[in-house]
Amino acid sequence: VWGHLTQRTHHLLSDIELSTFLLLEWNPSVTDIREQYPLHLDDTLDLAEQAGIRHPAVNGFTHIMSTDFLVDLSTDSGPQQLAIQVKSSSDLKDIRAVEKLEIERLYWKLKGIPWKLLTEKQIPKTVVENLNLLYPSRKQTEKLELLFDSLPTFVKFLAAHPNTKVAEIAMLIDSSYSLEAGTSLSRIRALAALRALTFQIST
Repeated sequence: VWGHLTQRTHHLLSDIELSTFLLLEWNPSVTDIREQYPLHLDDTLDLAEQAGIRHPAVNGFTHIMSTDFLVDLSTDSGPQQLAIQVKSSSDLKDIRAVEKLEIERLYWKLKGIPWKLLTEKQIPKTVVENLNLLYPSRKQTEKLELLFDSLPTFVKFLAAHPNTKVAEIAMLIDSSYSLEAGTSLSRIRALAALRALTFQIST
């Protein structure tokens, strides 16, 4: 997935990771996102031994562990980092999976960086659906001047039809101004993606 924030491609391994990534991209406090972040092998080996947990290995070879996301944040108290591991809630019934999570938790505690475990139960479904819809519109295909010039018209129509679906309002605007079908919906999405047109994202 192309990262609008980082200006690079991100490699995500599950739908839950994609949902988490969309939420992070939308968060104005996030300044950088690194995925599949590798953990220092010497540290995880020591922590596993201390905890009495078998270190992950593949075909007999020691496996380098990773955290799904290491996120840089800009906060009122200054720059901070947050490590996030994403799992399906069903994975947490597997004792071995929990053991590996414990090594990871201890690793980030050692580094002094907060670590969070996310499952699909913490992912707001409607918010993610809205973000997924808006995500392609983060890359602008029209000039910003043209988009912002059309903003008052959209605000007027949206305010006049508070209980009408956005797609239907966009069709009405296209018809009223003899625009090619889909033009207004594309622009509304672009303005919402730019946060110029604000809305209740959880609805």
